[in-house]
Formats: sequence, structure tokens, C-alpha cells
Amino acid sequence: MPHRHLWNVELSNLVLLHILFRHGNRTPTNYYTFKGDTNLGLYQPYGPGQLTNEGKRRAYGLGQYIRGKYIDFIGNNYIPGVLDPLCTESDRAQVSLQLFLAGLFPPIDALIWNKDLLWQPIPYKYNSAANDKILACLHNHEFLDEHIKYQKESGIFEKHKAFFEFVSQKVGFKVNGLVDIWRLYIRLITETEYGSKLPDWTAEIFPKPLEDFAIENYLTQMMTPKMRSMAIDTNAKLAAKSRVKVHIYSAHELNVAHLLLGLKSFIPPHLPNYCSCLIFEIRERKGDIYVQVLYKRNFCGKTEQLPLWGNNPCQFDMFVKIFYEKNVVPYFIDNLSPEISPNIFLSTRQDLF
Repeated sequence: MPHRHLWNVELSNLVLLHILFRHGNRTPTNYYTFKGDTNLGLYQPYGPGQLTNEGKRRAYGLGQYIRGKYIDFIGNNYIPGVLDPLCTESDRAQVSLQLFLAGLFPPIDALIWNKDLLWQPIPYKYNSAANDKILACLHNHEFLDEHIKYQKESGIFEKHKAFFEFVSQKVGFKVNGLVDIWRLYIRLITETEYGSKLPDWTAEIFPKPLEDFAIENYLTQMMTPKMRSMAIDTNAKLAAKSRVKVHIYSAHELNVAHLLLGLKSFIPPHLPNYCSCLIFEIRERKGDIYVQVLYKRNFCGKTEQLPLWGNNPCQFDMFVKIFYEKNVVPYFIDNLSPEISPNIFLSTRQDLF
């Protein structure tokens, strides 16, 4: 059923943007390997886990796209304080963010400091993985241990036991759940993209059904700390306490997938593409605040309006309330530290689609 429009977006005023995107195309990493994997190496000329030239072009191009779409709002020239760029500590997320910013704000006129290099430095922030409670808390070992425990207690592990045992035999270590399957899938798909030859046994499970199991991992591993941060930053803007016009987050496919799930818009279930992008437009109309959510699914595609819960745009207060109270069942992990626990949400509901 098509989602209904509450009003003409063109008659509203844009007051704030939140933009979250997956990093660009990358080479495989060397830290998740399996028995008989002959593809370990330096992945020249880039290095393991680094952006390829195509990934660099995509990240830069995404910045150009956002510039073209929102130039009337962000302005032609970069002004310190109007952006709040954040990324995970991984090289590929940092480099993708730098390239995105280069496409978003090339130097113009007096800001051109080298006519042969139309680029200007723009500061950004990141936290170490151990301290990142917004974009990288999924990789917290305490959470992963609890997630594995949840899969076993909920019957997911038993349901896929035969498949897990088959994969364990092939990879040379015990598969502890869907997280390991997802990691294997990501490993194989990046090897394929890089042009490496895969072991013969992978033809039995890759890309299908391994892809289906990897997507199921998203469904059982639902986290929403980013939405909490967006709500706080938006309220600060509305209270005239912030100069920021655009909050930017350079992250990973997990971040994109989990937000789509929480927005009831993971349709169809999929592995988010490189540089796929979620855009949250905070808009004002007649004194009321709304949020419109757009998704740029493919690098060459246009943005699409997400279905949400039948309301897009949606009143901001209702948007936050629905996100926390209706679509996502909070599952607070008792043994996690207090500063982590409020940011952990696992969903066991089947109505997230």
C-alpha cells in the first residue's frame, strides 16, 4: 500500500539534515579468514580493507550529489561550524568521509589555495571502536557475546544447526551463529569484487543461501544508537543551540541496514550497496516539525521516499515515539555497562518489514 503524503514538502522549510552512508568499494581484509583461503595478501596497490579507486569515485560522487541536491540550503562555500562529520575509526570510513567532504565543498574563489588541487581540508571526528557508542558499538565484544547467547536461547542456532556445522567443517573453525555467517559472506563478496578465485566448496553456498543467512543476521541484530543521537542533535538545533546544518555519518552496511529495519523500510531485505545513503530531512511547516526520510539505494540511482509506517513525512515527535515504542522492542542487556545499555536494542519482532 503506498504511503500517504501529509503535505507538499516544497511548501516547508528545511532546517537540518542528517546523512548516513556506507563507505565506498573496498578490498578484502585479512582478519577474517578460513581454511584453504589462498587469497590473503597485500591487495596491491591499495592494501587490505582499503578503498579501491571505484570506491573513491563513489564517495566523492556522493558528496557531489548531495551538494547539487541541497546547495540552496548548505550554501556554495564551506563555513566552519555548519557541518558535523563523524565516522568510525576504520580507514575506509575515514577516507570515504574525506572524499565525500571534498565533493560536497570544493574550494571556490578566495578559498582556492592551489589551482591544481581543487580541495580544501575540512575537519571531522571519530572515536576509537572501544569508545564508539554511536556507529561502532555493534562490535563491542560484550554485545556480540550477548547476541550469540540470544541466538542460542531463541532457537535460531538450533534452527540452522546443520548449515552451521557444514560451514564450520569447510572454514576450519566453529561457526557460533549468524554473525560468523555474515562475516564469511562479506569476505567472499569482497574477494569476488576484487577478482580473486574462491575455493570450489563455496559454490555450494555462495552467493545463495549464504546471502539469505547474512540478511537474517540483520533481522536478529537490531541496534539504534544512531537514532538516539539524531534526536538529541535535532532538538539542539530546534532550540537554537546549534549552528550545524548537516550531520554526516560515514559508516558501514550494518548501520544502513539497521536504520532501515528500525524505519520499517528494509524492503526488500538486502545488503546495502557501497555508498548507499540515508537522508533525514528535518523540516518546519506552520510551526510544526516534520522529518522526511529518503534512501539513495544505488550509486547511479535517485533518492526514493521510504514507506516508514505509512507517514513520510512524519511529525518529528511522533517519528521518535514510533521508532522507540512501536517498531523496536528494547532488550536491555543487564551485564553491559550503564553507558552502553541504553543504546542497545535487539528486535525479535517480525513486523519490521
